[in-house]
Amino acid sequence: MKNLFVASASIVTLSFAMVAAVPAYAQSNENTIDVTGDRGQINVTQDGSDSSSTIVQGGEFNRTDVEQSGVNQTSTIIQATPGVVDEFGGEKGGIVLVDQRGSNNTSAVDQSGPFVLTTFPSSVGSGSQVALVDQDGDLNTSDLTMTRASTATIEQIGDRNMAFGLVTGDEARALITQLGGDNLANISQSAQNGSSRASPLVLVRQSGNFNTAAVNQGGENNLRAAVATVKQFADDNTATVSQSGVAARAFLTQLVGSNRAIVTQIADSSFQETSIRQSGFNGYAEVTQEGAGNSSALNQSGSDNSSTNEQNGSSHNTIVTQTGTGAVSTVLQEGDTNVVRVIQRGTDNLSDILAMGGPNSINVTQDSASNNSSIQVGGEFNSVNVNQNAPM
Repeated sequence: MKNLFVASASIVTLSFAMVAAVPAYAQSNENTIDVTGDRGQINVTQDGSDSSSTIVQGGEFNRTDVEQSGVNQTSTIIQATPGVVDEFGGEKGGIVLVDQRGSNNTSAVDQSGPFVLTTFPSSVGSGSQVALVDQDGDLNTSDLTMTRASTATIEQIGDRNMAFGLVTGDEARALITQLGGDNLANISQSAQNGSSRASPLVLVRQSGNFNTAAVNQGGENNLRAAVATVKQFADDNTATVSQSGVAARAFLTQLVGSNRAIVTQIADSSFQETSIRQSGFNGYAEVTQEGAGNSSALNQSGSDNSSTNEQNGSSHNTIVTQTGTGAVSTVLQEGDTNVVRVIQRGTDNLSDILAMGGPNSINVTQDSASNNSSIQVGGEFNSVNVNQNAPM
């Protein structure tokens, strides 16, 4: 069964809400809906297999709900809202809800448009775009493109899920939850119009096998720090966070498995923050920070852990805590008034610190056997303290 629904602006007006409901129950369903107008709502329900839904909405304050149950569903939704912000800061965004059950599901949502700002662009936010995608099955894929003060939520439960998102807005939110096997989350986010009401936020939660999370946050005029949080509870987890702009905060948690975390923060100002916690077998943590007043906290427990921390600028604070066997810590600091503290508890620990500038404060504590500490310091008024204990 194939359904085609087309509406124009002459049918849908600002004064009346239009609802198009298209149920399809055949085994090979296909829906194509093209609507132009404001305050429209489209509901699509498909039961069966080989279903396909294509929806195009042009206008303001539109909503689309798609529910698919079966095998090999595909949903494509485009909301080409003009995105004009009125003089009171009310943004004319849209809402998209997608629910897919089965296997081989694919969801693509595009809420971008030729946005035009009018009198008060700093008040952007009310009536922002919202996209919610819920997928349950095998081989799921979700692709989101959103602009303005957007909220994107993707929840995937199944195997080999993939989530891609491009979220742009002053108060953009991207929330991804993946439970299953070979999951991949890739989010790019930017904020550029200086909103001070909320920080741009990315939250990725993965529980399963072979999980990978990549977060890229940027922005030039945002007044609040971008925040990226990645939580991975499974086997071969990999998390990469790249942040640029005014300020940034990254929080990474990886439990159990061959964990790998890489954070790069390059800000136009100062006060960047990174926190990495790894508990598992073969943890690797790498942090690069540029600016002033940055802080880095690395906590690794398990076996064969290694960490590298590089900070360029001044007034940095680094603390590395490693508990387990075979831990290796490398800290590179260039600038002045920096603080380094390394705590290693376990066997075969190695600490290597290079600090250029002064005055800097360096403290190294190593417990258990076969410890090795190497410290190179350049500059004036530096303080170095090393405490190595004999085997227990």
